Amino acid sequence: MNTSSAINLPMKKLQTIFSPILRNGNRIRSIAYLKPRGHPSTNLYLIILKTFSVPSRTSTYLPKQTHKTTQVYYMELIAYFVSQLPLINLNETLAPMPEEEIERIRISQFRDGSGALMPLPESVKAILRYDRHFKIAKNYPPLLNYLLTSLDANYRVPSVTITQLIRQDSLIGVGLNSIPESLYIWHDTPEMPALLPVTHFGDQIVMLYITKLTKEGEYPIARFDNEPCVWISQSSLIDYVLSVTGKASDIQKADFEKKKKALSTKYKAFVKQEAFSQNPELTPYFNALND
Repeated sequence: MNTSSAINLPMKKLQTIFSPILRNGNRIRSIAYLKPRGHPSTNLYLIILKTFSVPSRTSTYLPKQTHKTTQVYYMELIAYFVSQLPLINLNETLAPMPEEEIERIRISQFRDGSGALMPLPESVKAILRYDRHFKIAKNYPPLLNYLLTSLDANYRVPSVTITQLIRQDSLIGVGLNSIPESLYIWHDTPEMPALLPVTHFGDQIVMLYITKLTKEGEYPIARFDNEPCVWISQSSLIDYVLSVTGKASDIQKADFEKKKKALSTKYKAFVKQEAFSQNPELTPYFNALND
């Protein structure tokens, strides 16, 4: 990274970028402008707050040896995350998405498409600002491929269902192909959180679990395995990307793990419902599989 002197940007732009931390009366006092090495032509540079007014109370959520608040910690985490994108990205050509398009994108709140329209997490916005086709693995689609290919004309992203994932699975799907398409195999009821897959270089399906945004502006990450089962595996997309690419520090790993455990407890009731449907219409089909 090469650092240049502070520059002036519209306050509205800064408020958009740092919306998760511009709360409780916090204000931007100064910024630094960093240009990703190797991409001299890109205009998607990292903005870091150098001085930041925060509540005097320190966070009890962070290790005791630090006196930083959660807001300051997240400011540094998202800044670090964005600084790593050029180092992780396998694309030579960038395709940033315009800010006005990013801000229009909404995700279904619930799995059946009902409920409120939810905003993107800040990590996804940061990736789209940098390169919508951001890739972390060779011979695999972009990380946000599902979002990009599912986005409709109104900038809405539908949820996948576990039933869909099961039917598409080469192992368990074949055994269930006699079940009519009209029947949900999984407990994909209306109140279950929406699921937004991200590209993963493994057998499991990795998804944003669309619950409420955390105070850091993120959604937890859930995984689907063809056992089948679903569980909270990471605290956020930041956690996932930094962890699978080996860019997370030991301190970050410990904090990610603590957040993941807290989110697993918070959404335990939802995860417990992630199971085969109890619809009696499915009983004859399941019985036939056991014969």
